[in-house]
Amino acid sequence: MPRKAFLLLFLAAAAAALVLSLRPERGEKPAPRSAPSLPPLSPILVPSPAAASPSPSEAAPRPEPPSRSRTAAARRKALEVAGDLLPPPPPEIAAALDALREELSAAVSPSLEAARLSLLVRADYLEYRASEGFLGDESLGELKSDAAALLTGKDPYEGRTGVVMRGYLSPVDGTLQEYSLAVPPDYDPRRPLPLVVSLHHHGWTEWFRPFQGHPAPELEGALVLSPHARGSADYMWVALEEVLASIRDVEKNYAVDADRVYLTGYSMGGTGSWYVAVRRPHLFAAIAPVAGNADFTAWVKRWDWRLRNDSPFAFLREFLRESTCPAAYAENLRNVAVLCFHGRRDEIVPVEHARSMVDKLRALGYDKVTYVEEDTGHASRSLEEIASWLLEHRRERFPRKVSLKTNLLRHGRAYYVRLDGRPEPDRYSRLELEWGDPVRITTDNVSAFSILYDGEAERALPFPSRGFSVDGVTVRAKPAAGLVRFVRDGKTWREGPPPAGVRKRAGLEGPIEDAFRSLFLVVYGTGGADPALAAVSREEAERFVMNWERRYNRPCP
Repeated sequence: MPRKAFLLLFLAAAAAALVLSLRPERGEKPAPRSAPSLPPLSPILVPSPAAASPSPSEAAPRPEPPSRSRTAAARRKALEVAGDLLPPPPPEIAAALDALREELSAAVSPSLEAARLSLLVRADYLEYRASEGFLGDESLGELKSDAAALLTGKDPYEGRTGVVMRGYLSPVDGTLQEYSLAVPPDYDPRRPLPLVVSLHHHGWTEWFRPFQGHPAPELEGALVLSPHARGSADYMWVALEEVLASIRDVEKNYAVDADRVYLTGYSMGGTGSWYVAVRRPHLFAAIAPVAGNADFTAWVKRWDWRLRNDSPFAFLREFLRESTCPAAYAENLRNVAVLCFHGRRDEIVPVEHARSMVDKLRALGYDKVTYVEEDTGHASRSLEEIASWLLEHRRERFPRKVSLKTNLLRHGRAYYVRLDGRPEPDRYSRLELEWGDPVRITTDNVSAFSILYDGEAERALPFPSRGFSVDGVTVRAKPAAGLVRFVRDGKTWREGPPPAGVRKRAGLEGPIEDAFRSLFLVVYGTGGADPALAAVSREEAERFVMNWERRYNRPCP
């Protein structure tokens, strides 16, 4: 059987089995029960309406905040399973924080909502610290004072500098998420500053702990953001969405120079620097990964980590594994400056990771790459050592050459180019563009794409009088509503949007992990003809809820 036919048959059979065996006829949302003891199956997941129609822009749908009591209960349960079975906080502290949360549940003006969420995050943080035995009266008193100011219509963060903890509602599950932000003493909201995103390393013994990344390192002349990003989650999948959401929140509440946003981190933070940058290259002027992993073949070469090749799905497994590696998307860093540090004696993340990534970038002819290999182990670098190099660079918003490679439409944007269709899901999609007259574009595994051509792009990129050459086909397209759109028509290209009707698009394309990347709902089925199957489905859904709340220290929707 041909490979494609085999794959499609397998996916169709799997989908049919899931729908027929797990479909609920009626639904309810009771409180989760204790962990069941059945072998793992698949939970029932239903994307929310907000997840089904994502905006093509970087913006995420605004979730509804969870109830105060549900959030507090989930946080306390998380403290019990966070790794060290922490004791509950002292009763008087818990009571004081609950009273404060009750006060902060009152509606405030839209301009103060960000501050209100940040105060709720700080209440959670103080409860967590109290459980560890580290909490002074001064911290609680400061929080009460800030809450009182908020309730009188004042923003307690206005004019505040130093390291602050802030919060926002997650675009993934609507829960309160935290990040740490260092605001320099000379911050002036009338003068935009550079933003350095500093990604924390792996928590190891604090794997499931909240508030990783706090306090953010301070830096003169720049804002420094350290997102929690779901803790020790490698900044992939759900964690990637939280990094992007925390950047958006800082840009919304502080004066940020959008052309001077940088990304750095050590160890897992170095991994995240590579991964986030290749997925969103147009957001960053420069990156500085330190001792991060970037290419799974480094593990193969060093420790012989191989996949079985005797399976009919070997090709798919290899593609799925490779597609999680930053090295697979090195092309996307064409216009991003890179400074990479790695120790040649690193036994935790072998130096082959950095060597492979740097070699790929240089082989592509990219000249903004600096590599420093030292005779050290798994060594870090201070932000001060890296910052002077980072701050020299500015983002090029409208580069004349754009390279885009992706395995998902969700990540199908680079600068002013966006993929709108990719016909073969088990193969990478590629687009190369060079702006001239005509604009020359080559594609592979692309069925539709757009050029984002608004007023700012019009000023930076003169419209081509000779049109666009797409895979050798001349297309005389014109912008409409800020877009120039192209669609494949058989073996040729023409101007226009993708076909109407149901189709894969960013945020609604699969695989199953896509259900966890925007607002979703776990449904407990109460109908069906087979009580045994209903019981298994119910318990498996409860297991999923328990694991989600344990892993992320937040209530599951």
